[in-house]
Amino acid sequence: MTTPGLGRFRALKRKVDAMAAEEVVSAVLVLPLQTLNHEHSAALDGVATSAFMPRRIQVICRTATLAGDLPTGDAQITVGTGAGGTQILPATALTGLNVVGESVEIILAGIFPAIAGNATLFAKVTTADTKGGACAITADVIVSGTQV
Repeated sequence: MTTPGLGRFRALKRKVDAMAAEEVVSAVLVLPLQTLNHEHSAALDGVATSAFMPRRIQVICRTATLAGDLPTGDAQITVGTGAGGTQILPATALTGLNVVGESVEIILAGIFPAIAGNATLFAKVTTADTKGGACAITADVIVSGTQV
């Protein structure tokens, strides 16, 4: 005799177990948001033979200085798998990101190219903070996902 719903429970348990087995990998890229076209690259901390599936991007303001004021907080960035790339994140505004400790979280969804677990990712400032050279605003761009 079988218990009703037991098959569904087992299937769900296998799915949860598989999700728990996924390894989180990430890359941290440091960008000066006041500098137009500045680009930084960093390698993912995964394994070359595994695939990287990007899940989210966190942008954390690390420095923000301007004599007697704050930067505008209107920079835009892209993230890709090559220089100037937008394969992971097209030009996206970081509206209001201008105080140390503030962060923006961007949840990723869609179709992404094949990305190796140890690939090098690129982040680029496509629109600089409008206070430009009068300010200094630096952010950590953390791209994270799972390695399968």
